[in-house]
Amino acid sequence: MGKNVEVERLTNEATSVVDECLFRLGDNVEKMGDFVEKLKKLKTEVEAEVPNHPSIETGDVIVEHYAISKPNEKTVNNPTKVGNKGNITEKEHNKRRKSEKEKALGVKKKQKKKCSFCGVKTNLHTNTTCPDNPNARRKPKPIVS
Repeated sequence: MGKNVEVERLTNEATSVVDECLFRLGDNVEKMGDFVEKLKKLKTEVEAEVPNHPSIETGDVIVEHYAISKPNEKTVNNPTKVGNKGNITEKEHNKRRKSEKEKALGVKKKQKKKCSFCGVKTNLHTNTTCPDNPNARRKPKPIVS
């Protein structure tokens, strides 16, 4: 058995003994108090015998448990911050960002609908704005080339 295995076994046994004692004394407050005082006294004696406890720094724990050394300089860095799609930093704050697919396909044109007055398929006018309709309530949209 190696040194670390024996230390681990004794640590587990000590923890088990203390747990068993606490379980048995759980209902008796007076005896539980005496037990705690004995533990404190034992702790003081151990501290007097072994004044410098082993180092518990992260690097030392890694070396002890995994048998590797802590590197002198870090080789892995945090990732760079990535802007979300909705976080627009361009001049056009009112517009949304377009996906690459949308840019490649171009803006999808509106589907042309049939005017119910003249029957022409167009996006420029409807029945209420048809230039042929004498009772049209609004003027049609101007034609933009």
